[in-house]
Amino acid sequence: MRNPGGRAQRAKKQHYVPRFYLRYFAHDGSHFYACDTFDGRSYGTRVEDVASASCFYDAPLDADTSTPGDRDPMQTLERRLADLEASASSALDALVNGIERNKAIDRSVRPEVARFLAVQVLRTQEARITSSQLWERGLAALRREPLAPSLEAWLAQADRPDGAAITQAHLLLDGSVVQTIADALLGHVWIVGLNGTSTPLWTSDHPVVRKAHMHDPLVGTSGLASPGIEIDFPLSPTMVLILAERTYHADIARLDGKTMALISDSVTYLNAQQAAQCYRHVYASNDDFGLLRRIRKERPDLFRPDRDRVDVVAPGPPPDALSEGLRTRSWLAIRKWVYRLPRKSGPQ
Repeated sequence: MRNPGGRAQRAKKQHYVPRFYLRYFAHDGSHFYACDTFDGRSYGTRVEDVASASCFYDAPLDADTSTPGDRDPMQTLERRLADLEASASSALDALVNGIERNKAIDRSVRPEVARFLAVQVLRTQEARITSSQLWERGLAALRREPLAPSLEAWLAQADRPDGAAITQAHLLLDGSVVQTIADALLGHVWIVGLNGTSTPLWTSDHPVVRKAHMHDPLVGTSGLASPGIEIDFPLSPTMVLILAERTYHADIARLDGKTMALISDSVTYLNAQQAAQCYRHVYASNDDFGLLRRIRKERPDLFRPDRDRVDVVAPGPPPDALSEGLRTRSWLAIRKWVYRLPRKSGPQ
């Protein structure tokens, strides 16, 4: 957007869940209900006013990351996301319309939808906090080891206040990172659940949620490409996109590209996942959040702002990979440990 003088205006309110997506859950195209998981309070609100923060994506980027000739490198990421949302909006519309018409997933839209999901996984407030906790634990591990003077000096500068925003920006602006995640998602079984019950599906400020169906005491199993993973993304109050890792869920591979009816228990389960995995708010087309309030009473630990997002399930990744990932601040080595993404050939 430009002002009358022709200069690009700075975006102050920056959404980490796109408005075009949230409108699918609005009862009139622009309004719905929100529930604050910190205190259980619900209220009516506008799509425009949620899942956003002032200058959320503003971060000082280096010359290799910002767009050449960019007059305002602090907002490089915000403008890049706006461009991505234009194509993602069309792809999501095509996905939803195809399901409504044909009760099937159009294969041609899968790559664009997968890229949208990959970006959405990385762009939220919850994702930033999770990566920040991982970063802090990695730094703590390094500080317990004897280090070269150059790395000691680097660590002294590592805890800058905008470090989490810079890390998130680098991940989102790295096309290979986004494509690697998208490729992992494309390898799963894709099914759409249709909700014909009287209870609408919820979404949230971190809408791409995961459920691990396998558990290992030494290896994390909740990664986007982990064996047994299930990934759920509500598309509207009446439909949800379900991605299931193909080997563990081989029994439902025959449903790839198809729809299935959700029962009441399935809707309860999906809404509970949105409540448990969001940063703070869930959104719905009506003001019935009794389920969330019951979960808050039973599991108040899930809704503490300072709750742990990162579980240490093993002594850690190989020390050389951890050290190199931290030293370059690329997060590639750490990310492959946490998300267990398939390693791509060639330079990383």
